[in-house]
Amino acid sequence: MLLVLAAAVTAASTTRPTTDPVVGAYARLAPRQQRIVKALVRAQQPPATSRGAVAPTTLTPDQIAGMKAGGYGWQQIFDRLKSAGLVQEETLRQLIGKYYRPPTRASAAR
Repeated sequence: MLLVLAAAVTAASTTRPTTDPVVGAYARLAPRQQRIVKALVRAQQPPATSRGAVAPTTLTPDQIAGMKAGGYGWQQIFDRLKSAGLVQEETLRQLIGKYYRPPTRASAAR
């Protein structure tokens, strides 16, 4: 009886893989794509709302990466953020130019 109970507790406490494509989507992206996601996240600003209106919430890195994994291109993702009023830049190129942070090279060892 104790053995069955211990097995049930162990089975209940183990984490099961999720089928949600958003969970962990950011970690599965290549480093360059992660930097693009970071630029999109940095650029987001909840729009000002009129009295009583509900503002759309900003998206997390996993949500944006999940859109990319779901088949959306960067331009489509930008367009969705723009139409929701979350980004103010006119073009994806402007947003990338303003918020994209390329990796820095370590200075050469002397």
